[in-house]
Amino acid sequence: MTSVSATELEKIAFSLISSALSSHAVARLALDSGLAVFAYPEVEFVLVGIGYPRDSLRPGMIENILKRRYQMPARFAQWLPAQFADGSFFILLRVPNSAKNIANVPSEAALEDAIALLSS
Repeated sequence: MTSVSATELEKIAFSLISSALSSHAVARLALDSGLAVFAYPEVEFVLVGIGYPRDSLRPGMIENILKRRYQMPARFAQWLPAQFADGSFFILLRVPNSAKNIANVPSEAALEDAIALLSS
């Protein structure tokens, strides 16, 4: 279960997105709760990922997230599920990248949805 608030997550996302845009590289942060957040810069958008490395996943967690997302698409469809080759599982959101490389961040409501989706 996540122990970070949407407000804290918004600050973290802003910092990571800013860092990713300025360095043109992935920026990542692992939180105490086992949760990890990353920002992956592209030309027209930044991909924000929130999720868990393989060793922080509990049995059934991925299935619960996918089921919750399927049951409430109007709320959770903007967050796309992804499992990486290393076994980590993240939900992803594309955030528009402004022409001046100024960090746009996910809305607090979108981050609240991400927290709710990841909570089991």
